[in-house]
Amino acid sequence: MSDLNKVEAAIATFEQKSLGEVKVLMVEDDPFLSEMVLTKLSAEGCIPYSTADGSEALGLIEQFRPHVVLLDLMLPGMSGEEILQQLKTNPELKDIPVVIFSNKSEEEGIRESLNNGAARYLVKSATDIQKLPGILAEVVAESKKI
Repeated sequence: MSDLNKVEAAIATFEQKSLGEVKVLMVEDDPFLSEMVLTKLSAEGCIPYSTADGSEALGLIEQFRPHVVLLDLMLPGMSGEEILQQLKTNPELKDIPVVIFSNKSEEEGIRESLNNGAARYLVKSATDIQKLPGILAEVVAESKKI
């Protein structure tokens, strides 16, 4: 294989990885779901971090400055709603996009999360994990346009 073909193959492989070097923090207390999602995100080339404890989430966000946060709402320590509120009222962190990933599917709660600054709201049971990297890539791209 010529050097040009190697470069083209490398570029094609890179382009297939929709998240590149994107840092994702997943805040999720279900270990099975968390492992499944993190494995998928890693396969797409992202740099995943995770915590199962809501009270640890803000510290991790401050420390690692992820490009996007994937946030459950029902968490031990601090709820996802509280994390979203504190994140969006912090001038240094407010521009980090948050994707709610919850089994709560009531329209009023979804609307409230979006009004409070969530970039997207995904209902776990209705979300294809295979499509999650593409959704997160869209959210990160949109946040860079602002």
